[in-house]
Amino acid sequence: MGRKTIRKDNSQKWINRGKALLVIIWVAVILAFLIKRKEITIDGILDYTPQSLVLAAFMMLGLFALKSLSIVIYSGILYVIDGILFPLLVAILINICGSAVMVSLPYVIGRKMGAKAAGYVVEKYPKAKSLNKLRSENDFIFTFFVRIIGRLPSDIVSMYMGAIGVEYQKYLSGSILGMLPHMITFPIMGMNITNPGAREFIVSLCVEIVIMIGTTTAYVLSKKKCG
Repeated sequence: MGRKTIRKDNSQKWINRGKALLVIIWVAVILAFLIKRKEITIDGILDYTPQSLVLAAFMMLGLFALKSLSIVIYSGILYVIDGILFPLLVAILINICGSAVMVSLPYVIGRKMGAKAAGYVVEKYPKAKSLNKLRSENDFIFTFFVRIIGRLPSDIVSMYMGAIGVEYQKYLSGSILGMLPHMITFPIMGMNITNPGAREFIVSLCVEIVIMIGTTTAYVLSKKKCG
C-alpha cells in the first residue's frame, strides 16, 4: 500500500506540474495574441524575423516548441515559413530539428503522467483507441505508420506514445521519418508561394495529394483490419 500511495502521489505531482506549466504558457500566449493580434499572420511573423539566419533559426525552433503544446497550430504552416525564410536544405534541416522538439515535449509529458495521460487522450479523442490495436512489436514501425497516416493531432499522438511507453529512440526516428515528406514538400511550396504556377510548387502539391490519398487508403484498410 505504501509504494502504491507514493507512486500515486508522484504521478499527481507530475500532473499538477504539467497543468501549472501549461497554464503559464497559455497565459503568456493569450496575452501575446491579445497584444499583437493584428500582426499574427505569416506576413507579421516574417516582419519580426531577425536578419541573422542563426537567430531566425532559433526563433523558428521556439515556435516549434510552442506548437508542441498547442493542437490549434498546424505544423505545416511552420514548414512553409521555413521555406520562405531559408534556403531549401537549411529549411529542411530546421524542420527536422524543430519537429524533433515538437514531438518530444508532449512525449515527455505523457511519459511522466503515464496512464492518466493515456486515459485523457482516449476520452478526448476516441480514435486513439485504435492506436493500440495497430501497435506491433516494433515501436519504430508502429510510430512511423501512425505518423504518416496522420489522423490525429501530432501533440495528442506524442502524449499518447509517451503514456503507453513507446521507446523514445524508436519513437523519435519513426516520427521524423513519417513526417519527413511534409518537411520537404511544404518548404518547397513556401519558396514558390508567390508563384504557384511554378513547376516545383505544382510537383510538391501533387506529392502532397498522392500522400493524402495513400494515407487515407491505408487508414481505411487498417481500420477494417482492426475491426
